[in-house]
Amino acid sequence: MLRTLFCTALVSFALWGLSGCVISSEMGISAVEKAPSTPSVEPAPEDEKITATLPPFQINENTDSTIVLILNHPVPVETLVSWEIQEPSAVDFFQKTSGSFTIAKNGSSGTFNLKPINDLVFKGDHIFSIKLSSSLPQLTFEGSGSGKSFPFDLLEDEVKPKVSFSVASQSVSEGYSTGSVRISMSGVLADALAISFSVGGTSTSLTDHDLSSGSVQIPAGSTYVDLPFTIHDDVDIEGTESLVITLQNVGSSLASLEGELVHTVVITDNDFPEPLLLFPAQITLAPGEQTTFTATGASPPYVFSLIGDPAAGTMDPATGVFVAGTYSGEVQIRVTDVGGSTQESTLTVFSPTQWGTLKLWLNAGTLSLTDETAVQTWSDFSGTGNHATNGTVATRPVFKTGVLNGRSVVRFNGSTQFLETATSPVSGAAARTTVTVIANGDISLGDRQVIAGYGNTSSFLNYYGLAFANKAEHTNRGAGMGSYYHSSSDASYTYPSLNSNGSMSSSIFGSSEAMILVQQYDGTTDRLYLNGKLLEEKGVTLTTAASTKIQIGRLRAADGYFKGDIAEVLAFSDVLNLTQQKQLECYLANKYKITLDASATCHSGPLKLSAVPGVNRGKVVNTSGQYSFKAAGGSPPYQYSLVSGGGSVNAGTGVYTASSSAGTATIQVTDSLGGVATQSISVVPHALPMAWFKADSLLDSLANDSKVTRWENMLGEGFDFSQILSKAPTLKTNILNGQPVVRFTGTEWMGSAVMPPLQNNPRSIIAVIANGNSSIAKTQHIVGYGTSYQNTKLYSLCFRTTDQSFITMNYQNSSSISAAASSDSPLLISSIYNGTSQALYINGVLSVTNSPAVDTANAAIAHGLNIGKDFFGDIAEIMVFNRDLTSEERQEIESLLKAKYGLP
Repeated sequence: MLRTLFCTALVSFALWGLSGCVISSEMGISAVEKAPSTPSVEPAPEDEKITATLPPFQINENTDSTIVLILNHPVPVETLVSWEIQEPSAVDFFQKTSGSFTIAKNGSSGTFNLKPINDLVFKGDHIFSIKLSSSLPQLTFEGSGSGKSFPFDLLEDEVKPKVSFSVASQSVSEGYSTGSVRISMSGVLADALAISFSVGGTSTSLTDHDLSSGSVQIPAGSTYVDLPFTIHDDVDIEGTESLVITLQNVGSSLASLEGELVHTVVITDNDFPEPLLLFPAQITLAPGEQTTFTATGASPPYVFSLIGDPAAGTMDPATGVFVAGTYSGEVQIRVTDVGGSTQESTLTVFSPTQWGTLKLWLNAGTLSLTDETAVQTWSDFSGTGNHATNGTVATRPVFKTGVLNGRSVVRFNGSTQFLETATSPVSGAAARTTVTVIANGDISLGDRQVIAGYGNTSSFLNYYGLAFANKAEHTNRGAGMGSYYHSSSDASYTYPSLNSNGSMSSSIFGSSEAMILVQQYDGTTDRLYLNGKLLEEKGVTLTTAASTKIQIGRLRAADGYFKGDIAEVLAFSDVLNLTQQKQLECYLANKYKITLDASATCHSGPLKLSAVPGVNRGKVVNTSGQYSFKAAGGSPPYQYSLVSGGGSVNAGTGVYTASSSAGTATIQVTDSLGGVATQSISVVPHALPMAWFKADSLLDSLANDSKVTRWENMLGEGFDFSQILSKAPTLKTNILNGQPVVRFTGTEWMGSAVMPPLQNNPRSIIAVIANGNSSIAKTQHIVGYGTSYQNTKLYSLCFRTTDQSFITMNYQNSSSISAAASSDSPLLISSIYNGTSQALYINGVLSVTNSPAVDTANAAIAHGLNIGKDFFGDIAEIMVFNRDLTSEERQEIESLLKAKYGLP
């Protein structure tokens, strides 16, 4: 309720010289406060003026006030008096700014009301003036100024607002990013209020944060404003800092600064002194070799020292350069910072010569040659004097510097260059080990390329070597790396073969890939390791002849030349034990910065995530399925994360669980030094094959009419199709419902080292073909595998043009023959074998089912998965499964392929 306001309005009576005032609240006390009693007022003579004056008075904003006007003489007639507040701004302060009232006949007073607008906005005290006018000519108003107006004061009832910070301080982390501080006002103003502030503290403006001295406004009608700021994250170790904001001035007299005028933002540093680290954390060196240890973190400068037998080598305490000595074993390398903190790493000094079975050690780093110099003699570093030489200038390989982690190699041209040693490490079936480091191989030459081998080469009898090949003779297993051998006592090895099942086939495609290859034979089993991972093992009886010594870079004269770089070759006359093998692999990996397999006991080389050498394609998993990502190289431990896409990944184990929807995800691994590597994975909505080839995947790298020398397996695990240029099929675009195909004309084919299920184990093959040539009277193989020599025990999906039927066959034993169907038309063929019965579907319709005698073989001359042999037509997509698909799975895949290729 509005309180009654009493204040004084003086009215002068010219005749009597008396005064009085009347101002009362219409909502408060109803009585009118009057001036002291005065004598009765006599009527004015007709010719005498009636006057009234209204001296200055005051009213409160929160009071509706009645103003009483007393005249010096009664009015002779009823008189209308008008009033008006003169100032235009009055409309913002009063409910009415003008009006009128009546003085009765013979009356000597009149009243009118002033009603202020009572709000919560502080506007301050204001002076206004009222102008009065009358219908009675005798009545005059003795106001001030030319306008005869009467001034009065409107008093503000709100307290003058005070401006301050809401709180005195706050704490944030350097990584907090954005924040704000609230500036509050105790009242409300009609206009925006500008507030100036200054910025200080121990932090640096515009470096540690984005705030600098300036001003901010509290909006009209508001009681606060938030002043935003951004804390800049950095990597500097600065400790706790402060941002001090001080309020300086307000831009209006209607408010004042009072209270908390200083606000302190405490910035907690999120950068801490890095722990002292020593690199490499583990390394293996041979006598005479050197490496440089480096340290990071803590408080440099650092001092390096050798802890252990001084015979292990010499250490430069300032630079960290260590030169290995003659000691064989482990020692510790220690780094100490100025604060006394220490860190140690393990150094192993070893020499394979101490193992007693080393017969040859060729190390390109020991050659004292200039770049591009022909290598006449590659000295044997083993101490046995079995140097590799070539007396013919024109056929010598070339010395190259700075190729593999800055180290030297010997480069072979693949056509004429080789070296020959004076030793054959073993003969017969004796145990043996060959270790090589190669890089920059060229698979395009085709057939076999022998890196190192020995034995009888004249007729392939009793030979043993390490071959780098594309389409091995008689085996048709595509590109691969393996043991190249023949034993006259083993009837199954009538022809040379590659001891490889295909995990090697993908390993050699990358032209810049560097590989550590360990080839071991223990008398019964041959094994091949690539970068620390066992690729293949196979039982075989060898009878290696001693007639030919070790040759580097070729099989024999004018045959089997290797194209690529060789950094080191070590040959032993025994099988290395596991400790020796791992030690040697770690030594070579550290030396050449080659990433070993995730199962290795040491780590070197660049950080990689589930990488297959030579394979760039991402991984594949089906919806809601799992894939286990494995990091290698870099500096463990590793942290896995999902960068994009659906699903989730276990941060510690790298196990990715796909979402229930198809799509693509990206997985990232981060090592302890902040290094990162990523790998993509596609999520497909159907059963996952063991091998999957799509012509549309070739569009990433090939144009229309390009020769297809490599057709990548979509699973990203290798087992790719390959072929030399002269026998490669052709990519044709926009052929089948706008999709590309790979075209075969009866002479092209492609091979892969992948071997699907053998004997009578279940399997499934799905193929999309088009534009066949049914006029060619022969069996055209679309896709198949097994033993093709003498056409026994082969499993193949073919088109037989004699009766225009598709057949799934165990060749010469039995087959499943479909109803007549022309390969000239686009067709979707599904072949499902469950171990007993065979079913063949054409465009999703069952064509034939029977129970053939399937016995697919993997003998010495068996080939892996091949496509296009004697086939005339286009292949758009091939899917091979290592089990029999259910009806639901087959129909789901067929439905997707029909939609993709526009099939009926």
